[in-house]
Amino acid sequence: FRSLYFVETSIKIKRIFVDLTKKQLVGLRKSSRDWALSLAEEYPFTSSELTSLIHAAHELDRINEARKIIRKEGLTVLDKFGCKKPHPAIQIEHDAISQYVVLCKALKLYTGESKRVVTDPLAVFSQ
Repeated sequence: FRSLYFVETSIKIKRIFVDLTKKQLVGLRKSSRDWALSLAEEYPFTSSELTSLIHAAHELDRINEARKIIRKEGLTVLDKFGCKKPHPAIQIEHDAISQYVVLCKALKLYTGESKRVVTDPLAVFSQ
């Protein structure tokens, strides 16, 4: 009976995730959305873990967008006095990576002694 309960719970969670998908995954890029959906299908997450997974997907988008801006505009910008300073997108990228790592550790998505070992999606976004 325990395995039946687990299957029923997994189905309910997937239904919750589908509902969340419609609302919270709307603004995500296809690669981040596909990453979140593939993990949700592969691993049994609780509803609070699914919310964290969605936040991690949003952080991946922020990382990707910041890297895109940095590639386009460079690592430095000129301030009002004409002096070079670090581009603000560098801090955005740093903060997003930090938050992403925290979320992945909370979800046990890092490699190591985890049950949920996945490849690092940041490697995909660094191209």
